[in-house]
Amino acid sequence: MKLIALIPAYRPDVNLLQLVQSLLDRDFFAIVIVNDGRESEYNVVFETLSNISGVTVLNHVVNLGKGAALKTGINHICGIWEDDAGIITVDADGQHKVEDVIKVAQELNQNRQNLILGCRNFTGNVPFKSWFGNTSTRFLLKLAHGLSLTDTQTGLRGMSAELAKKFLTIRANRYNFELDMLLDVKKLGVTIREIPIETIYLDDNKSSHFNPIFDSAKIYFSLFRFSGAGFITAIIDNLVFIILFFLGLPLFASQATGRTIASTVNYVMVKNLVFHSQERNSIALPKYIATVIVLGLLSYSLILFSVAYLPLPVILAKIFAEALIFLSSFLIQRTFIFKEAKE
Repeated sequence: MKLIALIPAYRPDVNLLQLVQSLLDRDFFAIVIVNDGRESEYNVVFETLSNISGVTVLNHVVNLGKGAALKTGINHICGIWEDDAGIITVDADGQHKVEDVIKVAQELNQNRQNLILGCRNFTGNVPFKSWFGNTSTRFLLKLAHGLSLTDTQTGLRGMSAELAKKFLTIRANRYNFELDMLLDVKKLGVTIREIPIETIYLDDNKSSHFNPIFDSAKIYFSLFRFSGAGFITAIIDNLVFIILFFLGLPLFASQATGRTIASTVNYVMVKNLVFHSQERNSIALPKYIATVIVLGLLSYSLILFSVAYLPLPVILAKIFAEALIFLSSFLIQRTFIFKEAKE
């Protein structure tokens, strides 16, 4: 496997020159650098790099984002070396030790079908932005997509050119590209291997352009969509329940009818709009119905308990019960009922 380092660079300093020379001294076949912006004050750095044997510098006329730079580099590498190359993506700011880059490269050589992540442990004197960004994305990635990773934002990654080609269709062009990459790997069924690396922050990580809120937005969307579908379902459910209850139907009959109508609408929305699932209805629907029945009985029991022991009015008890089982419903549907479609 030809090892090629891919470095997206935006406003780099001399650390990039030192990094490139060190990698060339450690048996990298080639280094591809993407100048993401072509700002005149940084021209001298890129001109120096372009004159080094084994280094290719690609240029974006304007800043398009880290994701776009990675895709430009991947496309270039795959177009020249095809599937016999191993790509190691490395950040340009000097926060990855050469020894750690080599560790990721060695792991890729031994596990060529996997995605290799160089993962920081986020202990010690970690800048708040980095700690918060990683902690929040780790939690939400686990909650929304079932991926449990140590470092969701690492730029040190190893992958075969064959795998890297699959990421070229990702639409994201900024830091969310790296999150989308993780989601695609999950859908593809590719194993992710985590390699511990040293945590290095230069000048309190001021050189990082990562925004922990906006650049992590992708992983929130499944929860947002599920919440939206749940909100619409809750309106239907509660509206039918209230009408039937005040028309004189018993509590159980009102609850069961409202839940049946709302669940039919919810199934269609969740399957097609939330999880984009290709699971056959013959498989997904029975599991969904069983979940609705179990959670419906749980909701009914919570309503009875709330009315009897809190005490709450029936309508408030109904809303309280549904709020409590919302997260359980999401996790059950994501994990056991609907499989995400491969894109």
